[in-house]
Amino acid sequence: MKTIYIAANGCAVLRHETNRVLTFFIKNGYVECDSPIKANIILFSGCGMTNEDVSFDIQIIDDLHTQKKTGTKLIVMGCLPAVYDKIKSISDEIIILKYDELNKLNLLIPTTIKLEDITYNVGLESHLVWPRPMDEVDIIEDEKLLEKIPVNSRECFEELYKYSTAGKYIWKEKDVFQIRIAYGCSYSCSYCASRLAVGKYKSVSIQNILEQFQIGIENGFTKFMLIGTELGNYGKEFDSSISDLISIVYQINNKIRVGIRYIHPDSLVKNFLKLQPFLEKGFVYYFCAAIQTSSARLLKDMNRNPDLSKFIECIKTINLNKMPVFKHTQIMVGFPGETYQDIFNTIDLLESCNFNFVNVNKFSSRPMTAAHKYEHQISEEEKDRRLNFVKQWLAIKRKEQLYDQLKKIFTDFHE
Repeated sequence: MKTIYIAANGCAVLRHETNRVLTFFIKNGYVECDSPIKANIILFSGCGMTNEDVSFDIQIIDDLHTQKKTGTKLIVMGCLPAVYDKIKSISDEIIILKYDELNKLNLLIPTTIKLEDITYNVGLESHLVWPRPMDEVDIIEDEKLLEKIPVNSRECFEELYKYSTAGKYIWKEKDVFQIRIAYGCSYSCSYCASRLAVGKYKSVSIQNILEQFQIGIENGFTKFMLIGTELGNYGKEFDSSISDLISIVYQINNKIRVGIRYIHPDSLVKNFLKLQPFLEKGFVYYFCAAIQTSSARLLKDMNRNPDLSKFIECIKTINLNKMPVFKHTQIMVGFPGETYQDIFNTIDLLESCNFNFVNVNKFSSRPMTAAHKYEHQISEEEKDRRLNFVKQWLAIKRKEQLYDQLKKIFTDFHE
């Protein structure tokens, strides 16, 4: 029996691409095993977004190389190979494949089906194999009031909890069917190493995406997550758009719900008027749009649009009209030249926009990016201090939001 062991460190996009490769091996006679010691092939997908990610990746690769038996092939893929050139310092025998080299897997093993013929995520089996479902969400001690919520309101609050905490990653939700609709990124942020790995933008065909929706619907899924490095420019190659895609899906089945992960703020603005009816209905129930900072000066240095005013208008329209959509964003602290006033202003913006969840990342100076060469770099110690400061504020804000919702649920129940 031919066996393969899979490990991954990275985002939903990376893990789902890993799943496509796993499906390739399974369809060519391999069986997934639960230990690298048992494997004939070990496949690791690594993230290259931050220096911390790279360090963790290298530790995993070193461990896998130590554990593997003689003759076992160790393959490293993902974003890591494009942004880190010292993987072979662990062993010259490691097989390194960048994203545009994955079809070389066809030469590695005898094949009855080629990798390019493995359609991304089409088929319930490939959807469920990787990543595996997470355990039930853990409610932290402060939030065990959940037990006191009326049973008929508990599901609503549990979803709010999931989409308002760092402890629950949406791509691990077992009741969400995830569909990758695009590869690559059209933007050129000065700090981003992942862009160097994922390559040019390429939209998946509408037919392929609709096939995936149909499979999910037939198997009882009611929530779908569209994923990719950046989805706001979907369809630009064939005169379509993310809003056009959402409209087509709605016409096929308006009883399901669809999330968008990720969409650039500029892309949300561009598509907002066409997306608005679906946001109002709750058909589009989630999106993540990363603002990074409120500082026009820093945004310009990040090679992003320095004017967030139109995006803020969109968010405030959603809030004012109480549209049933979970709004996520991401911010960065420690970017070269950042001041504490920049952080305070960003917090003010987050407060006014009332996002359901804010993911905060520490700037990581990646050698192959433009921002690596910027002056006024901030020390790691100071970046950690700023990161902890913002995280503490976000924890307080999150708790306020959850308890506000609890009060509303109790009030509605007793009226």
